[in-house]
Amino acid sequence: MKKTKRTRRRKGQTIVEYILIIAIVVVAAIGLLGIFSDTVRSKIAGITNTIDSNADASSTDENALDIMKDLEDEGYSPSQ
Repeated sequence: MKKTKRTRRRKGQTIVEYILIIAIVVVAAIGLLGIFSDTVRSKIAGITNTIDSNADASSTDENALDIMKDLEDEGYSPSQ
């Protein structure tokens, strides 16, 4: 069975569509993670304190912006 140009073009179009869908899902996931990161961090700290009351989970209560500022103060830069 001989493949025509039309069949190959459709196959290429399908692959591009899948890549676009994956890219949109990744961008949405990163956005949601950024929005809910402080909430998730505080929930994990609460769970850690519940399981082990001697655990030091105070560092997990920090705000994401505070963590990034601390990293920059230590010399880490996202552009590295």
